[in-house]
Amino acid sequence: MKAWLSQPLPLILLVQLSLLLLYWVVNDTIFIVIQICIWVALATVTIHELGHVIAGRFMGMKLHFMSAGFLLLTPLSDQTNTLRLRVNQAWPLSFGLTSMYMDDSRDTDTTLRNRLIPYLLGGIIANAAAALLCAVLKYGVGSSSDWLSYMVIFNTILVVATGLPFIQSTDAWQCLKLYKMDAETLLVFRIRNLYYHGAAAADESKLAEWKQQAYTLKSADSIYYVGLLEAAYYCRNKQDERAIHSLQVSADALGSGEQQQIAASVLHIYRGLLTYACYGKLSESDRQLMLSVTPYYGESFLALSRGVLADLGGDRELGLALLQAAVEARYELLDHNQAAMIEYIASRIVELRQS
Repeated sequence: MKAWLSQPLPLILLVQLSLLLLYWVVNDTIFIVIQICIWVALATVTIHELGHVIAGRFMGMKLHFMSAGFLLLTPLSDQTNTLRLRVNQAWPLSFGLTSMYMDDSRDTDTTLRNRLIPYLLGGIIANAAAALLCAVLKYGVGSSSDWLSYMVIFNTILVVATGLPFIQSTDAWQCLKLYKMDAETLLVFRIRNLYYHGAAAADESKLAEWKQQAYTLKSADSIYYVGLLEAAYYCRNKQDERAIHSLQVSADALGSGEQQQIAASVLHIYRGLLTYACYGKLSESDRQLMLSVTPYYGESFLALSRGVLADLGGDRELGLALLQAAVEARYELLDHNQAAMIEYIASRIVELRQS
């Protein structure tokens, strides 16, 4: 029951049913208004993310994934442009997120900027168009639907919220940084593109080049992605010590901000998991890190951590079952590199127990 309610769709439906019940018991229309607001908010976020997708496809980018509420849009495979609609099972993705990448990462800075700015503005433009259309239908045509009024309000709010260039990390703020040819912003987008490309990061010398630039600019996002890229590369090549070292160095290089500490925790947890997979040992600090993993990190990551703790506690059967569950759920992370590391770590632990 707890796992069921940790997913967006069941919880949204439960809230809707509760509001209907409250309306029936109390007979107050405020509960109907709240219901409408929830669905309009979901529609508004979906419109915003679809705007990014459409603009990105128009600029020649490929979709990694798009999420909004309980909706998840992904490609059928890396080799096709055909998309499929799935049910989103991860709360962190429910507030709206779009990830796209380009096949060719050799674009000049100017070309990269000119492709990214329309992609980033796509969500704002989509919400502005939706607000305008709903306003025309409501006040121009004279529709009596209250839904249209809410759509105008919510889409306008999101246009303002994401279109202010002086608020850090908004779409407009990133566009402004790109327009000014900000070196760190361009580097972050290049490394993210490399990261999400799947098999693109197979050149150790190229990784070293990106790493040097990330550390020179002290870009936390770039350091995090390069650390995972390096670790995944070394895992594919069975260079466990180098993978462990890369994760440690990258985690230590991240700053002290809240987001940086979350990223550092992910890197440290992978380092601890890989250390256990190689040597069958886990320090007390690493064990506490494993215990801190929640469903927020994803089903696969949670199962892998719990599997290691079960194995460490001597329950090999439960540990093996959880490791298998982690491998089966690894693609729910929507991350090629982390999926590869999870599969590798699980296989190394199984090998360790069979030796």
